[in-house]
Amino acid sequence: MKSFLLACVVIVGIAFVAANVLNGTYQTDSTVAFTTEGVRLSPGEQNLITN
Repeated sequence: MKSFLLACVVIVGIAFVAANVLNGTYQTDSTVAFTTEGVRLSPGEQNLITN
């Protein structure tokens, strides 16, 4: 039982570290990620998706 609980704690720790690394390193803003030669998004323009 101790090994199972230790494995659960380790998995949660790995998930927490991985989420922080992915959010800090690989996640980009949509104005940067989807900017190509044909499309330029400006910060002040209206979004097509409304809530």
